[in-house]
Amino acid sequence: MSINLLAAKNREQQLIGLLRKISLFQRLNSRFLQGWLKGAKTRQLKEGERLCGKGETDTSLFILLKGALERDEGMCGIRVWNPITSVGETEALIGQPHSGTIIAREATLLLEIPRRHFLLVLIQDAGTCQRVCRNLIDMLSAQMVEANTRNEALNRRRTEIAEAVKHAEIELNDLRMLQSLRA
Repeated sequence: MSINLLAAKNREQQLIGLLRKISLFQRLNSRFLQGWLKGAKTRQLKEGERLCGKGETDTSLFILLKGALERDEGMCGIRVWNPITSVGETEALIGQPHSGTIIAREATLLLEIPRRHFLLVLIQDAGTCQRVCRNLIDMLSAQMVEANTRNEALNRRRTEIAEAVKHAEIELNDLRMLQSLRA
């Protein structure tokens, strides 16, 4: 076996090890992970460079290997992805448009698996398809719990601010009354 072939096999095993750390790929057979790797390509982004835009239908699945990505989620703040994680799972699985613009926070290295290739490997085995769907449901459930926790914190903060404004208005009215009595 040549040194180049050994190096390629070693790199493939390292990438499979990284994929196994990602929630979407947990408890999957190495054969399917290898299949996805065969159609994957690396993609590099510079700081501030866009990965995808809101409403775009480029539905590749991305694996964040190095760097960081972010998406502005309005009042909920900024969502940040750090290595090792997947990005665009729902879009790749069901083909929905991206829900926001994702940019690189810093120089970033990604593995890109085009949707068509992702689905071709996925449909080879019903059990694998079910496992990926279950993993995605688990991921979405965790995201919903996280979003609910953030919303509860925002609601508590809003209530605190409303109380502070109410007390400030009372004090302001008292000051105005005192000023009118002095005049």
